[in-house]
Amino acid sequence: MDPRLREHLAQMAQLARDEEAWWTAEVARVAPQLLLHGRPVRGGGREAGEGLALDVTRLAALAPALQRRLLRFAAEELGGDLDFPATEALRMLALFGRQDRDWSWCRGCAPSERRESCGWQFCRLRRRVRMRLPSTVWQFPAR
Repeated sequence: MDPRLREHLAQMAQLARDEEAWWTAEVARVAPQLLLHGRPVRGGGREAGEGLALDVTRLAALAPALQRRLLRFAAEELGGDLDFPATEALRMLALFGRQDRDWSWCRGCAPSERRESCGWQFCRLRRRVRMRLPSTVWQFPAR
């Protein structure tokens, strides 16, 4: 056994703490530019409450690592969490309008197309992805 193993492990732990602190600060800096809390209302603005939306154009401009961190941050803002497959499915939906085979989402927010799975609901709009946990009431905009 390497006699300096403890020293190396302590150094790696310090690096991991510093990296996590940087990521936390970076996500806190970038998140307000992409996350829209509540739901849109006619005439502009947002109504407090259910779910949130992410600006997919701004999300696409970021590095994949930051995209993943922001999506997980958004889930935490709603009181949930996303594992890696769920994060990737939401990322593909946001970036390309596609879904992974085990994920459900609604295109165009039509109630007849709404599906639920994995404890989340996602809706891909032209410039945003809306997300919410099914425990909140999902209201679709009037057409």
